[in-house]
Amino acid sequence: MSCATVMQDLRTFTNELMMKEGIEDYDLHIKGYSEKGENYLGDVTFFSVVSKESKKKYNLVMKTAKRSEELRKVMPVGMAYKRESFMYREIFPEMRKFLKSAGDIVSIDYVPKIYSLCDEEGRESLIMENLNDLGYRLSNRKKPMDLECVLLVLKTLGKYHAVSMAMREKSPKIFEDKAQHLTNIRLKFLESTDSEAYNTPLIENACKLLEQAGRQDLADKIDDKIKKQVLPLTCSLTSEEDKLVICHGDCWNNNIMFKYDGAEDVKPTGICFVDFQLSMFDSPIKDLSYFIYTACDKSSLDKFGHLLQVYYDSVCSTLEKLECKPEEYFTYQYLMDQWKKYGAYGLILSAMMVKVELLSGEEAPDIVEIAATGTDSVKAKNSVNLKIENEDEYNERILHVFTHFAETFL
Repeated sequence: MSCATVMQDLRTFTNELMMKEGIEDYDLHIKGYSEKGENYLGDVTFFSVVSKESKKKYNLVMKTAKRSEELRKVMPVGMAYKRESFMYREIFPEMRKFLKSAGDIVSIDYVPKIYSLCDEEGRESLIMENLNDLGYRLSNRKKPMDLECVLLVLKTLGKYHAVSMAMREKSPKIFEDKAQHLTNIRLKFLESTDSEAYNTPLIENACKLLEQAGRQDLADKIDDKIKKQVLPLTCSLTSEEDKLVICHGDCWNNNIMFKYDGAEDVKPTGICFVDFQLSMFDSPIKDLSYFIYTACDKSSLDKFGHLLQVYYDSVCSTLEKLECKPEEYFTYQYLMDQWKKYGAYGLILSAMMVKVELLSGEEAPDIVEIAATGTDSVKAKNSVNLKIENEDEYNERILHVFTHFAETFL
């Protein structure tokens, strides 16, 4: 449950919002809060506001950064929330202006509507529309994403990345002015934590799984070419010439919502990305590898060529609509070459994130408590690299992910 100061801010921000909407008298109803394991850097409150006069109803969500001083000393929580605010306040409006000047042939219909933003230190918050009330739902984070959803994500990422590429080509000054602020914020988190203590055991576990599966050759490749990248996670570093798009930055299944028109979740008809706290100007492979290796099971990974082709076709078709020529700077061969350079980014992150996906609410670590351990790296390590009930499923998925990467790119 949200703390008292968060609830006071919610009432303050709501009152300011209603004044902008021209509503003086209203009822505010708290509907609920995010569960443990659903949102690590902040608190989420679901609520509604109803005008007493017109009966107009607003179904809303407030996200606010963790207020813990201990956490803020060791993690750039406020920076992450300010980054998301910058995306909503600066990047998306600029993209929409660009697309409008191009005739509105392409739209950004996969980003939620934002009603309120606060960047004040210690109170970083945003209020957005409640996508659940519009028919959007998260996929089950404990299960690999089904192929229909995977393909929709890749098509939409292709559109999103293509807008960046087109802006960079046709409005370079505006694009560069905005993109220069989008540094790799994930590196800040890695620098503030003992990433070696967290990640090395996970990579060693992947090597052990490969050995047990009779793939000593792949285990040796992972040990030689991937394990040494854990600290300082050198695969996070990107050459300036390879920075091509504004990435979502945290593209795992808990940050992607799907819309379904029918009662049964058969085929999604819409999609919305949320949580742009780690957005950065970087290689598109950062989004692609992170998403594919955290969302796909073996059956989808076996269709890897098709997955990349769907993404690539989406990029190209969007660029062509915006009168750009993808063959001049974004060929399919370029995409594959980039994956060889930066695909390990998603691979290494998957070792942690797949475990996060499979955690139950009771198993989910409390990062505020972890922050309170201070310099006790052993205690912090144990709080993250814990055994989980779905350990067998975790090992199976990680085996398939590391097998795919090693066979395809090492």
